[in-house]
Amino acid sequence: AKIAQNRVVVIKGETGSGKSTQVPQFILDEAVEKNRHCNIVVTQPRRIAAISLASRVCKERGWQLGKLVGYQVGLDNCTDPDTRVSYVTTEVLVQKMVHQHSLNKYTHIILDEVHERDCHTDFALLIVKKLLYTVSPNVKIILMSATIDASKFA
Repeated sequence: AKIAQNRVVVIKGETGSGKSTQVPQFILDEAVEKNRHCNIVVTQPRRIAAISLASRVCKERGWQLGKLVGYQVGLDNCTDPDTRVSYVTTEVLVQKMVHQHSLNKYTHIILDEVHERDCHTDFALLIVKKLLYTVSPNVKIILMSATIDASKFA
């Protein structure tokens, strides 16, 4: 409900609580239930995390990796045109945003592990904020972390 009502949502949860795998599935399930288009991108600071989380969601659902759920890390792209949840490195999302000049390809952008401050995460936050308030007002932004101080992102 909070995601539907707000453009930006901050989710804080313990490590291992399932934020990275469950939140995208909840969003996807709701979109399917309401017969709405959905295209979710979930950023991860590390390549191995993006790959393993996509694999985990597919295993939970009994889906083939690279179809409805996939990943893209560097030049390794395991998605297809029907992919609705893409796990990507933060660097991949930054590159996509710079080239597309818009966030409109996505219905939801989940920036995970935002407490891990590096140049890619900081740049992603900057670009998302700029595009959200200029050319992509309908995209939902979800910031997730185990240790975030939510007031810093308010």
